[in-house]
Amino acid sequence: MLPSELLEKGWCQHVEWDKDLEGRQRYCFGGAIKEAGIRRGEWIAIVNSIVGLSEEYVSYTMPNGETSIVAGIPRWNDHPDRTQAEVAALAKLVEIKMGLRVEGADWAEEGLEVGVIELVERELVGSPA
Repeated sequence: MLPSELLEKGWCQHVEWDKDLEGRQRYCFGGAIKEAGIRRGEWIAIVNSIVGLSEEYVSYTMPNGETSIVAGIPRWNDHPDRTQAEVAALAKLVEIKMGLRVEGADWAEEGLEVGVIELVERELVGSPA
Protein backbone atom coordinates (compact mmCIF):
# COMPACT_ATOMS: atom_id res chain seq x y z
CA MET A 1 0.00 0.00 0.00
CA LEU A 2 1.31 3.48 -0.87
CA PRO A 3 1.84 6.13 1.86
CA SER A 4 -1.00 8.28 0.49
CA GLU A 5 -3.40 5.34 0.78
CA LEU A 6 -2.38 4.75 4.38
CA LEU A 7 -2.79 8.46 5.17
CA GLU A 8 -6.22 8.63 3.55
CA LYS A 9 -7.39 5.75 5.77
CA GLY A 10 -6.10 7.44 8.92
CA TRP A 11 -3.73 10.25 9.89
CA CYS A 12 -2.26 11.36 13.20
CA GLN A 13 0.10 13.96 14.58
CA HIS A 14 2.84 13.89 17.24
CA VAL A 15 3.37 10.10 17.03
CA GLU A 16 4.54 7.78 14.23
CA TRP A 17 1.31 5.77 14.38
CA ASP A 18 -1.64 5.08 16.65
CA LYS A 19 -5.22 3.84 16.51
CA ASP A 20 -8.40 5.88 16.49
CA LEU A 21 -11.31 5.26 18.87
CA GLU A 22 -12.68 2.55 16.57
CA GLY A 23 -9.29 0.76 16.55
CA ARG A 24 -8.34 1.79 12.99
CA GLN A 25 -4.65 2.32 12.28
CA ARG A 26 -3.49 5.93 11.71
CA TYR A 27 -0.08 7.16 10.56
CA CYS A 28 1.83 10.41 10.56
CA PHE A 29 3.59 11.38 7.31
CA GLY A 30 6.86 9.71 8.34
CA GLY A 31 5.10 6.66 9.76
CA ALA A 32 3.28 6.08 6.47
CA ILE A 33 6.60 6.21 4.57
CA LYS A 34 8.11 3.66 6.96
CA GLU A 35 5.08 1.34 6.87
CA ALA A 36 4.99 1.40 3.05
CA GLY A 37 8.70 0.53 2.86
CA ILE A 38 9.51 3.53 0.66
CA ARG A 39 13.10 4.70 0.04
CA ARG A 40 13.19 7.33 2.79
CA GLY A 41 16.16 9.39 1.58
CA GLU A 42 14.72 9.92 -1.90
CA TRP A 43 11.26 10.62 -0.44
CA ILE A 44 12.59 13.26 1.97
CA ALA A 45 14.61 14.97 -0.79
CA ILE A 46 11.49 15.29 -2.96
CA VAL A 47 9.35 16.52 -0.05
CA ASN A 48 12.03 19.08 0.79
CA SER A 49 12.07 20.32 -2.82
CA ILE A 50 8.29 20.87 -2.66
CA VAL A 51 7.64 22.30 0.80
CA GLY A 52 11.11 23.37 1.92
CA LEU A 53 11.42 21.34 5.11
CA SER A 54 12.99 23.29 7.92
CA GLU A 55 15.56 21.62 10.14
CA GLU A 56 15.03 24.35 12.71
CA TYR A 57 13.31 22.91 15.76
CA VAL A 58 9.98 24.30 16.94
CA SER A 59 7.73 23.25 19.79
CA TYR A 60 4.01 22.49 19.57
CA THR A 61 1.63 21.83 22.42
CA MET A 62 0.02 18.46 21.83
CA PRO A 63 -3.65 17.78 22.59
CA ASN A 64 -2.66 16.07 25.87
CA GLY A 65 -0.85 19.26 26.96
CA GLU A 66 2.68 17.90 26.52
CA THR A 67 5.22 19.73 24.39
CA SER A 68 6.51 18.24 21.14
CA ILE A 69 9.84 19.59 19.81
CA VAL A 70 10.27 18.72 16.14
CA ALA A 71 11.99 19.62 12.85
CA GLY A 72 11.84 18.38 9.25
CA ILE A 73 8.96 16.11 8.24
CA PRO A 74 7.52 15.91 11.79
CA ARG A 75 7.52 19.73 11.94
CA TRP A 76 5.52 19.84 8.70
CA ASN A 77 3.16 17.00 9.67
CA ASP A 78 2.58 18.27 13.23
CA HIS A 79 1.85 21.91 12.36
CA PRO A 80 -1.37 22.80 14.23
CA ASP A 81 -3.07 23.97 11.01
CA ARG A 82 -2.08 20.89 8.96
CA THR A 83 -4.91 18.75 7.59
CA GLN A 84 -5.18 15.10 6.61
CA ALA A 85 -6.05 16.17 3.05
CA GLU A 86 -2.83 18.21 2.75
CA VAL A 87 -0.68 15.36 4.05
CA ALA A 88 -2.26 12.77 1.73
CA ALA A 89 -2.03 15.18 -1.23
CA LEU A 90 1.68 15.78 -0.63
CA ALA A 91 2.22 12.02 -0.42
CA LYS A 92 0.46 11.55 -3.79
CA LEU A 93 2.60 14.23 -5.36
CA VAL A 94 5.80 12.59 -4.09
CA GLU A 95 4.57 9.20 -5.31
CA ILE A 96 4.14 10.66 -8.80
CA LYS A 97 7.60 12.24 -8.74
CA MET A 98 9.10 8.90 -7.64
CA GLY A 99 7.28 6.99 -10.38
CA LEU A 100 5.18 5.03 -7.89
CA ARG A 101 1.96 6.50 -9.26
CA VAL A 102 1.17 7.43 -12.86
CA GLU A 103 -0.32 10.91 -13.03
CA GLY A 104 -3.76 10.89 -14.61
CA ALA A 105 -4.13 7.10 -14.92
CA ASP A 106 -5.47 6.30 -11.48
CA TRP A 107 -6.78 9.74 -10.53
CA ALA A 108 -9.98 9.17 -12.51
CA GLU A 109 -10.72 6.08 -10.39
CA GLU A 110 -10.37 8.18 -7.27
CA GLY A 111 -12.74 10.83 -8.61
CA LEU A 112 -10.02 13.46 -8.80
CA GLU A 113 -9.31 15.73 -11.74
CA VAL A 114 -6.06 15.28 -13.66
CA GLY A 115 -5.00 18.85 -12.77
CA VAL A 116 -5.23 18.25 -9.01
CA ILE A 117 -1.48 17.67 -8.74
CA GLU A 118 -0.62 21.11 -10.09
CA LEU A 119 -3.19 22.69 -7.75
CA VAL A 120 -1.90 20.77 -4.74
CA GLU A 121 1.70 21.65 -5.55
CA ARG A 122 0.85 25.37 -5.74
CA GLU A 123 -1.10 25.23 -2.46
CA LEU A 124 1.54 23.26 -0.58
CA VAL A 125 4.38 25.52 -1.61
CA GLY A 126 2.55 28.37 0.10
CA SER A 127 1.55 26.40 3.18
CA PRO A 128 3.32 26.66 6.55
CA ALA A 129 6.52 24.60 6.55
